[in-house]
Amino acid sequence: MSFEKVDQIDINVLFSLSDKAGPNSTEYIDRLTIPFDIIENYRPRSVSPLTDPLPVRFPNGYKIKCYRLDTPDHITVPVSTEAASVNFRIAFDHKFVTYSLRLLVMLGIWKLISGERFTKLRQRLLYSPGNGGDHQIVIHYHGTDKNQRKKQVQKTITDPLGQTHLTALGAVFQAEHVLEQTKSNGLSPRIYYPEDVFQFIPHPSTVLQFFQEHGVVISEK
Repeated sequence: MSFEKVDQIDINVLFSLSDKAGPNSTEYIDRLTIPFDIIENYRPRSVSPLTDPLPVRFPNGYKIKCYRLDTPDHITVPVSTEAASVNFRIAFDHKFVTYSLRLLVMLGIWKLISGERFTKLRQRLLYSPGNGGDHQIVIHYHGTDKNQRKKQVQKTITDPLGQTHLTALGAVFQAEHVLEQTKSNGLSPRIYYPEDVFQFIPHPSTVLQFFQEHGVVISEK
């Protein structure tokens, strides 16, 4: 992408309600009333889930407002990219579900049905795996190039086989390369983030090639 400095990365995900997802794909629903930290201008800032809407148009043409969600990306992406600010947002491919969920959270109703007693109820509201659906991601990069000129890049990712397939591909790719390095060079015992995989491969294009070979469509503009 030829960025000299990355000022901000916005990761936006469109979750398909018909995705062939497992029960743990909705674990985030238990954190929708808990504030979390993001990195903004290199400093942590506390925000609330499902706030700060951002209109996003996804690769399939679907346009919807995406809302903040607590994910590990808020910690790992700033470390791996040295970006000043990182945001992760999500929306569902059904506007009624997206806006209804936000309303339940904003009105405090979601907090009232928190706890183990209502776990099955919360899951029923958002977990209804179907026959499959595209998983779509739009990532916006803002920064400056080596000539200190402002630059913006948009990357889109579409996996026709869904979110679970894309997640599995990422896990396989990382496991293969971590095991390969452990066997050949050995790795010091510590926690390795997903982005650390770039230490183990000759060129980032290796990642791109792997995902494209498995049907993932990745584009940039």
